[in-house]
Amino acid sequence: MATNNTLKLIAFTAGAFLGGILTGLLISPKSGSENRKWITNNTDELSGWADRKGRELKSKTDEQVSHLKENVKKSVKKTVPDLYEATEDLGLKDEDLEPRRY
Repeated sequence: MATNNTLKLIAFTAGAFLGGILTGLLISPKSGSENRKWITNNTDELSGWADRKGRELKSKTDEQVSHLKENVKKSVKKTVPDLYEATEDLGLKDEDLEPRRY
């Protein structure tokens, strides 16, 4: 789930960045041939930048997901014994807990 959301965020960020560049080129005072030449000369640099930012974003997201998982595990470990103690006095037998077959 996090990976899918991460990819969507990276795609959105890259799209917004490229859309901004294209808008800037459309309203720039330079001619079309000058803009095309600029794009050709800077495509590799822009691609590298987008790739680096995407990897940084994925790394940060993976780290945050890892911390979230650890916090959930700690919370469950802390809560489960309390649940067991709370239900211990209900007086249920093992056969009461088995699923019924009709």
